[in-house]
Amino acid sequence: MTATPEPDKRRTTRPPTARDLLRAAANLLPESTAADGDITAPWVLAQFETCVPDYLLDCLVELGHANPVSSAYWQLLRRAAWLLPDVSAGAYHRRHALPRPDSVRRAPVPCTDAHSLLLARRRSEGA
Repeated sequence: MTATPEPDKRRTTRPPTARDLLRAAANLLPESTAADGDITAPWVLAQFETCVPDYLLDCLVELGHANPVSSAYWQLLRRAAWLLPDVSAGAYHRRHALPRPDSVRRAPVPCTDAHSLLLARRRSEGA
């Protein structure tokens, strides 16, 4: 007698929703993170069950502009914006100045701004 093969019981993973991405971004923020208008990271996390994702995205963008955050944070917000049906993500990124993940605030390398390089060149030329 031949045994019938059992159905594949592995869980299929669903792609992340905008709400999932926004929650992941909010979890990257320290609890002490705050922005104007009494927006704090814990407050945003508490609003996930009651607020629409568009509003949560706006709050998280405000928190990101008011505090130093990682490039992963901005990548999550950008991906979430593309998934929101009522948001034109390209226009949203321009309007709210969402930085590209490769242009996130980083500490500048000493003596690499244009003025410092010009001064170094003049010194090397004996000027």
